[in-house]
Amino acid sequence: MPDNQTPDEWLRLPSVVNNPAPRGTGLFLASSESGEKAISEGIVYDDFVGMCVQNNYFVFKWVPYEIASPEEINQIQCGGDRCAKSCIKSACLCNTAIGRCR
Repeated sequence: MPDNQTPDEWLRLPSVVNNPAPRGTGLFLASSESGEKAISEGIVYDDFVGMCVQNNYFVFKWVPYEIASPEEINQIQCGGDRCAKSCIKSACLCNTAIGRCR
């Protein structure tokens, strides 16, 4: 089962809860060896989770537009910060196999 690093509080935002098909940006690492994250823009949360589970991606995070636009996400540098379970920056994923943000 892939590691969903989407913060619970993002899923409780009114713009997400009150929308039957909330859109945002999906970020994922296909495997623990992935050096770069992949991005899927304009995707509905449920569809993104289904895609990640179906493809057995290593780790993923969905970022609602209220948190960051695709343009903002593309500008955030993750820089390999240390992590244990998740990264502080909205556009970063914790590669838990190596303990570094990507």
